[in-house]
Amino acid sequence: MPCSDISETDSWCGSPTAGRPTSGNIIPPQQLSLINLAMLAASGQMHEFEHHFRNALLRTKVPLEQLRELLLHIAQYCGIPTGTDMFRIARRVLAEENIDVSGIKPLDTNYLYSLSDSKAR
Repeated sequence: MPCSDISETDSWCGSPTAGRPTSGNIIPPQQLSLINLAMLAASGQMHEFEHHFRNALLRTKVPLEQLRELLLHIAQYCGIPTGTDMFRIARRVLAEENIDVSGIKPLDTNYLYSLSDSKAR
């Protein structure tokens, strides 16, 4: 719903429901977390990215593999400087929250080598 003046915007942003979709739970919380991270990174809002990365880990419980995939995807489309900032933030948050990443599955890079194959998959 568009806001007609700044006071309406302030009211919405300061309300207890700020950050929640106004249409109900149509988009699941984990997907919203991933969407928020992508938008914040693409717009260079790294201070907010950190907050939302922590939220994705602790509150919406986005799997580590999905977060890694998202960060790689964002870096590919938004550039290496953005990717470097995101991974620096992610490493710091993971360390601060004592999250063990040793169990995360390694990246499957075999598909990269098949891109040059003449056979369609």
